[in-house]
Amino acid sequence: MKTWRQTVVALSVLFILALPNSVPANNPALPGGKQPDPRENHYPPTPSHLDATAVSASEIQLRWSHKSRNEVGFTIERATDRHGRPDEWSVVASVGPNVTSFLDTGLSANHTYWYRVNAPLYDKRPDHLDSSNVARAETLPLPPSAVTATALSTNKIELAWTPDPNGQDGFRIDRAADVDGKPGSWRHIARVPARFTIYRDRRLAPGTTYWYRLCAYNR
Repeated sequence: MKTWRQTVVALSVLFILALPNSVPANNPALPGGKQPDPRENHYPPTPSHLDATAVSASEIQLRWSHKSRNEVGFTIERATDRHGRPDEWSVVASVGPNVTSFLDTGLSANHTYWYRVNAPLYDKRPDHLDSSNVARAETLPLPPSAVTATALSTNKIELAWTPDPNGQDGFRIDRAADVDGKPGSWRHIARVPARFTIYRDRRLAPGTTYWYRLCAYNR
């Protein structure tokens, strides 16, 4: 088996030398069906400056840079987190040339995901390419449910809620005065640790209607 592999390599080198302008077969796994420019037979530079940002409990936005003019597209790989490191990588999407962003959706809340991006060229398999820098992001926790607001006195309102069982580091509480039956400008009034499920808002104006919203957060 070792001799067979060496023979294949030698024949491949001779084939490339004999046919320097040959066009490799198009890679059907990549988008666009773009054919190579024979004047640019080098592989594209590796994508760089990959950044991952959680935008919701189920979405992470990816952005990256590239300096290539001859890529046929980019493949995006993702891995779940395993003890602070990426677990097994898998391709989750392919995008066309000159694309520098991707929104990964359908993710689990409050989970960490790792990403890397490749720029394959025609006949080279994505899993054999050098990848971009590795980036990671944690999806946002789900907001609390069953939120209630109860007036305890003329100037005090008690908020109560049920946390999501997947966990969070704490809760942010915003308040707005009522304007024609709708919330006016929102104002941040408090942050409380995850163990809290009740908050009492004090020193309010008597006879005034207030709106509240809560969101969970991780540090």
